[in-house]
Amino acid sequence: MFRIRALTLRLLLNSDNAAQQQTHSRIEQIKGELGKEQQRYQALIALPEEQALFDRYLKLEQQYLSYQARVVQMALQGQTTEAVALVNGEMNQLADQLTTTLNELIALNNHH
Repeated sequence: MFRIRALTLRLLLNSDNAAQQQTHSRIEQIKGELGKEQQRYQALIALPEEQALFDRYLKLEQQYLSYQARVVQMALQGQTTEAVALVNGEMNQLADQLTTTLNELIALNNHH
């Protein structure tokens, strides 16, 4: 997830169309890999608390990726100012919530 965030920010900073397209392709590839890893993790969940945290993480991730897709479209259309505003607003808040939830999952797994 953090790699998607970093590449999205790189996409915003790069004005070269070919580089933007390459970065966008890499983002989509990572999203596919993330989905596969999440399915593997889902199969290993044993505790109700862990399932609840993972469900919360997935919900936040879905919201984050919705904003991320909008930012990518804006960046590819040259709407950098609008995209940066979205990144600095809603996306940052969701990224913080994702990180908190992920840290809670890690702590739970380290404890059990």
